[in-house]
Amino acid sequence: MRYTYNIDIAKMEEVYFSHTQQNFFANDEERKKFNADLIVEAENEEESEKMRMGMTDITMWSLVHTEQ
Repeated sequence: MRYTYNIDIAKMEEVYFSHTQQNFFANDEERKKFNADLIVEAENEEESEKMRMGMTDITMWSLVHTEQ
């Protein structure tokens, strides 16, 4: 299965700031242009979650699409 997640920008900014004490974006224009999806190939949603845990803060991503 293929799981597609979209970034929660507000959560990403919060997590980044908590680690670096700096803002991720220099200005609102940069923030508006930012777009990211994460695609995970996994047997099921639980496996997909485990894979995401190993590489990112899973709270930054929302599942938007699943396909076989």
